Amino acid sequence: MEHSIFETNRTALQSICEKYRVSKLFAFGSVTTVRFDYDKSDLDLMVELEHMPPFRKGNT
Repeated sequence: MEHSIFETNRTALQSICEKYRVSKLFAFGSVTTVRFDYDKSDLDLMVELEHMPPFRKGNT
């Protein structure tokens, strides 16, 4: 289920993911259900980063 909060903020999320070299963004928790409350719920996100040498990770 894609919540409208992601659709509303798609451009900003894409920019953040590009800046920090996120290859995959996963949502879990209440945002993936009908229990999500826009005013009270937090967003649970997990990221997978692009492969990069260890010395580059600290400089991103």
